[in-house]
Amino acid sequence: MKHISTYAMLPLFRWLFISDYNATTAKIFRLSMDGSMYKVLLGRPFLEFPNGLAYDYSTQTLYWIDSGKDIIGSMNIDGSQVRSVVDLTSHFTTSHGFAFALYNGNFYFSDWRADSIRAIYSPNTRLESSAELLSYDRDPTTLRVLDLSQQPERVGGSEH
Repeated sequence: MKHISTYAMLPLFRWLFISDYNATTAKIFRLSMDGSMYKVLLGRPFLEFPNGLAYDYSTQTLYWIDSGKDIIGSMNIDGSQVRSVVDLTSHFTTSHGFAFALYNGNFYFSDWRADSIRAIYSPNTRLESSAELLSYDRDPTTLRVLDLSQQPERVGGSEH
């Protein structure tokens, strides 16, 4: 583990997924939250620079964005069913995806070449489309989508 880029946690399963973007040994691996049970799920030649990870609880699928291959890929949490989901070059002339998030089946990512936040809507459907959402001056390394409806309800306690 030399070039840790990002992680995704699955507290329910007590798993931590981490991407390592080392140029010669790029990989996505899984380990338990106590650091045991380390397992490489995917490496070269499927990966080049896996910069972002996101987990879809509804389909139990792990997604990643790879800035070397310009794709969004997916696999099951055991490393099976690996596939390329979206070819970013079919939507944007330049791409270097880094920070990555998934929300309601749509992908959101920071693009370090275009200095923008971009989206891929309805991937793998005939309605698939893309958009540039905003521009920025610095390269964000983290992107999160927060939805109040997905937050646990407050039980008792202070309003603040």
